[in-house]
Amino acid sequence: MPRPTFSSGRPPSSAEADPGSNPHLSSTPDSSIASLIERATCTTAPSVDPALLRAIKSSARSSDGAIRDGFRLLLSLMAKPHSHVRLLAFSIVDELFMRSKLFRSLLADSLDGFLPLAVGFRHQLPPPAASATTLRKAAVQALERWHHLFGAHYRQLRLAVEYLKESARIRFPGIHAAVEARAAREARTQEILTGKIEQLRQNIGSIKAEIRSTIDEIRNGLAIIRAEYDKFEAYVDDDEEQEIASLEMRSIRIASLMAGEWVPETQENEAVFDALRESCRLLISKHLGTVQEWISVLVRVNLVDNRFRDSALKEFIDVKNEIRAVRDQCSELGLNLDNVHRKKDVQEDEDDEIWVEGNIEVSSPARIESSVDVASSSKDARKGKRVEVSVNSGNDEAPNAGKRSQEMDPGRARLLAEARVVPWSSVLDRWGSNGDAHVNQRGLEFDGHWGRMDNDAVIPAAKIAELNVHSSVYKEEPTEILPCHAPLKKGGLCQRRDLKEENPLSRMEACVMPEETWLRQMEALMVNIRRSPLLQE
Repeated sequence: MPRPTFSSGRPPSSAEADPGSNPHLSSTPDSSIASLIERATCTTAPSVDPALLRAIKSSARSSDGAIRDGFRLLLSLMAKPHSHVRLLAFSIVDELFMRSKLFRSLLADSLDGFLPLAVGFRHQLPPPAASATTLRKAAVQALERWHHLFGAHYRQLRLAVEYLKESARIRFPGIHAAVEARAAREARTQEILTGKIEQLRQNIGSIKAEIRSTIDEIRNGLAIIRAEYDKFEAYVDDDEEQEIASLEMRSIRIASLMAGEWVPETQENEAVFDALRESCRLLISKHLGTVQEWISVLVRVNLVDNRFRDSALKEFIDVKNEIRAVRDQCSELGLNLDNVHRKKDVQEDEDDEIWVEGNIEVSSPARIESSVDVASSSKDARKGKRVEVSVNSGNDEAPNAGKRSQEMDPGRARLLAEARVVPWSSVLDRWGSNGDAHVNQRGLEFDGHWGRMDNDAVIPAAKIAELNVHSSVYKEEPTEILPCHAPLKKGGLCQRRDLKEENPLSRMEACVMPEETWLRQMEALMVNIRRSPLLQE
């Protein structure tokens, strides 16, 4: 198509006034919007040159005719069989659509032909494939943005987006919905943080006082321990005047001086160390975490008046630095915070151990008797040893069993003698019980569906009585099988015991058939076979 020209009466644009300011514009004196669009799209760059894009927007602001000419040229470029040219042209269309009402009106009237060229829902986009993918993604995002900003004013745009969603099945990224959700979450977060700041206004004094009290307790404990260290230093200073010639002795002395910074824990200062550990643990685990949490809240909150926020933030930062300094002092002292836990556990174990003097008798099927010496048990108790018990053998149970049988009620002894012995089964667990039984129905299937969970479900006692059927497997009482005692051909009697009756093999050997009888029987058998009707046929 012929390149559109403009009247000479149009004032020159800023891009045309200074052609030497940009190398792209200095190559030709023609800087109309058509030539600028052609030069912006005839390149292999991944995006439009920002200088050319600014020149195009400046030229479009000059007159409505320039916008119309640029719109017609961009539509012709969108019809090119090359996705990279379409991508660059669509970038220019997006910029002009957001800034020109006339351009929006022109594009809204031409959406039927523009959308297939940009999105490619009727025909596939031309090669290259990378540019086609980028063009499709950029077009879908731009359409969603246009619909959000200008959909209320352009009915064609609303219908086009609805058609792409419902009929063409184009999935939009939902950028606007994500932005609104993120804004709602941020507003909710700010509301919560503002409530916490109001709570901090009322409680900041008590929080600081509690932290200050704990820090003072730790410093007092450190001062008491440091007093012992100062005495040791005074003793060391008196010995510094002596000359130490040996290098090995000097290294030992330096190591001892370094070890003197850690004051040993003794029975005299044990209470001070325990109180110091408790205070340090409270300061680090509770107060330091509280201060860091309030600092995070103060940093994230947005208030109209930031004077309280700034002052509170400064105070909490100072308190945090002070807590870290106290923690470093405790670390330099070699204070082990786990020592309190270990001592408490040992003390509780010692309190739980109850030692009984004398013999310990336990009533169980296996009679257990323990003979523990009182002196040895108390000695082993201090060492944390266990009491060893001796279990008597089964020979000692016989007298006790006989004694118990003599003391038993005669009626109970008679019933035990008449009662038969039955094997154990699950029925015996509820033998004689008349109450309902709780049942868990989870996992049972009813009509092909999983059962409902009912913690209060019970089985009636009548149903349990029907199910309480004791079953046992029949066991034959063993009987002695006598020997066969059948006479054998070779002499003697058969000694087999695996059969209740006589051994048939032995009986055959004892009763041998004569030869004449055997021949007569065989002749009669052959005659019967010859007379058979099957054989005659």
